[in-house]
Amino acid sequence: MNHPGMTFTPLALNAFGKVVRLLAGIVGPLTNSPEKSALSLAYILSHDVSPGSVIGPDKCFGGWGYPKKNRILRRVKEGAEQLISFTENEIIYKTEPQKCGEIIKEYSEES
Repeated sequence: MNHPGMTFTPLALNAFGKVVRLLAGIVGPLTNSPEKSALSLAYILSHDVSPGSVIGPDKCFGGWGYPKKNRILRRVKEGAEQLISFTENEIIYKTEPQKCGEIIKEYSEES
């Protein structure tokens, strides 16, 4: 997973108006430039990154800095697993409707 960090792009500055521009003026020095935020993609492409890794900035709780491999938070990992499970079940429902009843039954027994 890629996390580019905090950055104020022209898109964000123009889309959200005065409030975001004011915020950018205050905390802008603590954020990445758009170019520096893009380095996390280059890191992923140039390093052997294992599936499930989070690549993002190395400073200030992963908010700014140069890219590195970061620890994934438990709640983020659990949320990602739930999303993957939901997506897999949606695919099964649309491609194999007969299995839908079995999945619902299994889920009901787990709860």
